[in-house]
Amino acid sequence: MESAGAAAAQSRNIEERVIEHSVMLQQLGATMDRVVQTLDRLGRQEVSPVLQPPQPRLSPPNPPEAGTSGIRLSLPREYDGTAARCQGFLLQLDLYLATVHPAPSGRERVSALVSCLTGRALEWANAVWGEGDAALDHFEEFTRRFRAVFDHPPEGRAAGEQLFHLRQGTRSAQEFALEFRMLAAGAGWNDRALIDHYRCSLREDVRRELACRDATVTFDQLVDLSIRLDNLLSTRGRLERVLSLPPSGISAPEPMELGGTTRREAGGGTYTCTSCGRRGHTAGRCKGGSSGRRDGRQSTLASPLVSMHHSHPESSVDHLFVSVCFPDFSPHSQHRALVDSGAAGNFIDRALALRLGIPINPVARPFPVNSLDSRPLGSGVIREATISLTMVTQGMHEEEICLFLIDSPAFPVVLGLPWLALHNPILSWQQRTLTGWSRECSGRCIGVSVGATTVESPDQVPTMHIPSEYADLALAFCKKKATQLP
Repeated sequence: MESAGAAAAQSRNIEERVIEHSVMLQQLGATMDRVVQTLDRLGRQEVSPVLQPPQPRLSPPNPPEAGTSGIRLSLPREYDGTAARCQGFLLQLDLYLATVHPAPSGRERVSALVSCLTGRALEWANAVWGEGDAALDHFEEFTRRFRAVFDHPPEGRAAGEQLFHLRQGTRSAQEFALEFRMLAAGAGWNDRALIDHYRCSLREDVRRELACRDATVTFDQLVDLSIRLDNLLSTRGRLERVLSLPPSGISAPEPMELGGTTRREAGGGTYTCTSCGRRGHTAGRCKGGSSGRRDGRQSTLASPLVSMHHSHPESSVDHLFVSVCFPDFSPHSQHRALVDSGAAGNFIDRALALRLGIPINPVARPFPVNSLDSRPLGSGVIREATISLTMVTQGMHEEEICLFLIDSPAFPVVLGLPWLALHNPILSWQQRTLTGWSRECSGRCIGVSVGATTVESPDQVPTMHIPSEYADLALAFCKKKATQLP
């Protein structure tokens, strides 16, 4: 039955094409006749300049009917019942049927669909066709039943749920954006939801770079920016930021770097140069490497560049955090502070300071702040610092401290070298924990609880009740006399 239907459909297509060609040939012959007549008339006018009556205006050949010319699509390739291909197969079939002229009937459209089936899909169609169901004459009803059988989302989840759980992971931003767009097309989310979820689904280093960019972008602009940043980070080895303030002895302010938990010794105080491989200095201060001069300036004024993934790209370094709170502004809120011996100052994220309502004062001498790639971090200059505020560390260590304001959402609080030098805490760099405090902090930052001890005096003990029968032996019941020899 299927072969007979396919043969009949092919025969109809051939007949239609023959009719179309016949009409076109007739129109072309009529046009050629009119051209010949016009040329003959013009030739007679050259021989005898006799005015000829105006000829009626030639009408252009009738345009071919809709559907008889233009793009001719072919039937989609065979469909075997795979759920992931169902929607694409039906789309291609609808596009093909829209170009067929005259428009096929409902049963003819169903026949075209069945002729493209194979495998499990053909077995299902064979069972439905054998029952003589009325849906065979109604294409919409047949495709509805077809979708109910084969159009199921992969992994049993709809596009919106897959999009919600989608993360970039280890793949590139370009591959992640492609899958994100495909799922977003069927999820029905608005642009604001797509922008927020796409930003949160990116890898942490890409999100950190996006935090320094303009947030008022469209979804397409955000995707394009994330791909360019991801490619740039891949080229540069995904460098981390390093914090560094200029030493007090230098007259000109020197840029500082963010994120300085890079390759160090166990004590956390020795850098490794990414230019020459030697320890004790950074690439910005290297005299033997290629980074000795930058933009015509001496290398001593360049920002240090340290990459913790330079030698071992696959390794990851755990940071050392301590728990801090600011009781004057948020007594019940704990914050993770990064302990960074490579940071030459103590810092707090601007957003956190504003959220807690911490008063801010301008610094007397603004100084620049750069990220690891020498790009200005945030505004590029530190101009503000907090007032002297109380900070409690690990629930027991209390101190007065001033913090510089930076844009660092990844590390809201950073305790650098000045804090380490002042308190000299006992740190376990192997376990990434703070294990104790120095003797100087015992009386200065950590309060000592003094307990009161009392000694009971025998005289203060209330007199015991002695029966009258033993009144003459009262001295034997006296505790004070009991401590003395007779």
